[in-house]
Amino acid sequence: MKPATSCYLDLLRISAAIVVLLSHYMPSLYGWHENWITGHDAVIVFFVLSGFVVAYAAEFRDKNIGTYAISRLSRLWSVGIPSLLIGLIVAGLGSNGGYDFWLNTVFSVLLNLFFLGEGWNWEIFAPGNGPYWSINYEAWYYIIFGIAFYLRTPYRTPLLILALVLAGPKIVLLLPIWLAGVVLFRYRHILVVSPGTASFMLISSIIAFAYVSSTQLTVWSREWLRDLTGGYSYLLGPSTSILGDYLLLPIICMNIVAANNLGGIVGAAFEKLRTTIAFISSFTLSVYLFHMPLHYLFADVFSKYLHRTLPPNLIFFLCIVGIVSIGFLTEHKRHWLRTWMASNRVYRSIEATIRVMASDKREAASIGWESRRKQK
Repeated sequence: MKPATSCYLDLLRISAAIVVLLSHYMPSLYGWHENWITGHDAVIVFFVLSGFVVAYAAEFRDKNIGTYAISRLSRLWSVGIPSLLIGLIVAGLGSNGGYDFWLNTVFSVLLNLFFLGEGWNWEIFAPGNGPYWSINYEAWYYIIFGIAFYLRTPYRTPLLILALVLAGPKIVLLLPIWLAGVVLFRYRHILVVSPGTASFMLISSIIAFAYVSSTQLTVWSREWLRDLTGGYSYLLGPSTSILGDYLLLPIICMNIVAANNLGGIVGAAFEKLRTTIAFISSFTLSVYLFHMPLHYLFADVFSKYLHRTLPPNLIFFLCIVGIVSIGFLTEHKRHWLRTWMASNRVYRSIEATIRVMASDKREAASIGWESRRKQK
């Protein structure tokens, strides 16, 4: 991946995480209208970007299904598990619930730990961490892509069907949005424009996305679909805004195509910022998954035990400090989890079974697009 492209995608990633954070903090702390800034639109950006980056990693870094599984799972669990534990603690401190409360809360944590919180007609949010819903989606997209990319027949088709069925309709409905990122990577050699055109497309897509998002397209589409179906569309949970999500998709795709063709002055500028942007973006998942539990901690739990409400600016500051501090201990240390998983006997046994399906009686190797192209 070109340095300028890598830098821009990192910038896009952290920007989307910050938009999600602001969509929750600004209404609760400063009284903004809840639809003034739409975090859901930023999550759709995450999905397309995730498909692009995961396809890149599978092609050039994760050369077999074992390393792919470790990379993806350690990415999610290194931050996901601590965020679930913090949410559980915060929920407990903020509640006077008894046995039933703890039973339901622990159950919701376990479901989300194994990415089952959004399966079929379930909508079981992680305690104190509403944004975790997209992690459930993301994990199933990793599974579906991994099966399609690494496994060989006769295993691929039945396992793909099984994964789609287990994921459920809500998650499958937004799967094409995630796969759009995969397609953009797959055909990156065809989707080529000049650096000047790329810069124009980049700026135009940012303006178009900001305008469409400010018109609350996804909110409008959600309400329109609710009225059309008599409220039954709300059974789709986070996928209720599906119409608006698909209308945003071409704008997001244009932005990523432009990013992949950056050059000239703009490309050089991003290359100079690469180290700084890469460091900031290394806290992306921490921003996304820790901002709500920490908000509840400082805004609600502290108020309960201190018998006073902290000033909004102080809450905001404490949350940011908390996110960065915990990020250093979790997201920045995910290599520890990768090492443990690689050496764990249970994982190695499961991996060995899967590698048989991937390798077709020989050492599992990437059967990616680049490999097949070279073979031809």
